[in-house]
Amino acid sequence: MNNLFVKELRDEMGWIIGIAGFVLGVNLLMYLFSGNRFISSSVSLAITSTPMYLYVFLKSIGVFKDEWDRNTIYTLFSLPIRGYEIVLTKIGVVVLEVFLYYTLVLFVPYILTLPENPLGISLYEVIKMIVFFSMTASLIIPFPVFAYIVGRYSSKLKGLVTFGVLAGTGILYGKILPLLRQIFSTVPGVTISIHTTEIEISKTLPLDWFFATLLFGLILVYFSSLLIEKVEV
Repeated sequence: MNNLFVKELRDEMGWIIGIAGFVLGVNLLMYLFSGNRFISSSVSLAITSTPMYLYVFLKSIGVFKDEWDRNTIYTLFSLPIRGYEIVLTKIGVVVLEVFLYYTLVLFVPYILTLPENPLGISLYEVIKMIVFFSMTASLIIPFPVFAYIVGRYSSKLKGLVTFGVLAGTGILYGKILPLLRQIFSTVPGVTISIHTTEIEISKTLPLDWFFATLLFGLILVYFSSLLIEKVEV
């Protein structure tokens, strides 16, 4: 599995460099226009967040689609590895790219604002935001992965089946989310705090929806791992 992960990293190196260049480029432009390193950070996050969510969605499909398009899926299926190793490795690479994005867009500007640190945000709070935002964005991944793998079972209507499964999965998720949230209703939230000489902000974000979505996603990953072993290549 380690060798497979290294192979995926090599395949994704261009995208990883692209993400780094995109985020750092936006930060640089915002800094040049505003002359304020903190403003460059917050504006950069606002500008790049939506494209990043779209990227995560499309990339979750793309890492599997590329294998079929290049016929390298045959090589993967010929190796002594299980379906869950293929699925987890590819998901892991996408998650890594998400963490890279939020690290660059939050941590690097934080370093640049030192020692002034105009909003008084501690390193601990920055790390919490990186982890929280990264994990939240990563919750998207299992949905398109499951839909695409199921779509591969159709020889002629892959795209239509993928879209239908994705829509159906989303509807099912919406229906059972309240029930799943009840299971995790006692989980404490995560608190993000910002302290300055002028303001003090402390926001507690509930995590019941996070763990509910995570559980649903893990179920999708489990079935994706089973289905990918039986799909016709």
